Amino acid sequence: MTDLPSISRPPLARVWLRAIRPITLPASVVPVAVGGATAALSGHFSWGMFWLTLLGCLVLQMGTNLANEYYDFRSGADHAGSHGASRAIMAGWLSPRAVLVGSLACFGIGSAAGLLIVARIGWPILALGLVGVVGAWGYTAPPLKLAYRGLGEIAVFLLMGTLMVLGSHLVHTPALPIGAASTALVASLPVGCLVAAILHANNVRDLDDDRRVGKRTLATMLGRGGARREYDLLVGGAYLTLVASVLSGLLPWLALAPLTTLPLAAKVRRVVATAEDPATLNPTVRQTAALHLWFGLLLAAGLVASTWFPR
Repeated sequence: MTDLPSISRPPLARVWLRAIRPITLPASVVPVAVGGATAALSGHFSWGMFWLTLLGCLVLQMGTNLANEYYDFRSGADHAGSHGASRAIMAGWLSPRAVLVGSLACFGIGSAAGLLIVARIGWPILALGLVGVVGAWGYTAPPLKLAYRGLGEIAVFLLMGTLMVLGSHLVHTPALPIGAASTALVASLPVGCLVAAILHANNVRDLDDDRRVGKRTLATMLGRGGARREYDLLVGGAYLTLVASVLSGLLPWLALAPLTTLPLAAKVRRVVATAEDPATLNPTVRQTAALHLWFGLLLAAGLVASTWFPR
């Protein structure tokens, strides 16, 4: 086990809280909110299904975070100098086995919530759920290890963008019309771009560290210049797809509410575009997560507000 400076152990509940990385959990709240908003826009919404979906997605993300903690420790990607690790295992506060068991327990609870939804909606949700569970577990776990093969951003875009928004839309009724589902798909594009940008900000920060331990990410493959351009593409793509969707009539005009977050996007982008020191880049991960949260909540609010006006 990696040697760390002697640190007194926090209370057990706080250790587990650190291990599940609560700062990342809004990444599940946003797609569920946007999917629920597109369902409301089509005239279908159930608070019961919304809360059940949110519970399932949050617990599955906790399980994914714990699996990441376990497998990143096993692979050596997390160590004493890592900025993203919770240090729960490295400091000896939790054993690797306890973290793995905790991850499996979260996947079990999340899957149980999913099966309750399937009982009402049917097999299409089961298919989406199975893809989501396999992708979430395989993000860092073998044999897929998507995050170690330069596929992290693509996986996150699809799983926590397209898949989660569409699934959160479909749970509100067993038979929404195709047009309504297409609205959810369109709304998922900027959500997917920004959740992928959170991961990419993390990988830009860890670029040199990941290279040392042999972890292949798009940032290590593209180099610092290419990684900066990818960040611009992901964040800029969120705004461009939003505006294009509204101008083409696929989303209502109130969906432009997230444009008010452009100053925050510009502020974070300036740091990503100029800094190389991990300590300087570290806040950009949280700031990108905040951008994703505010963008997504404003998008959901704009979609819900549009139900008060004729399209």
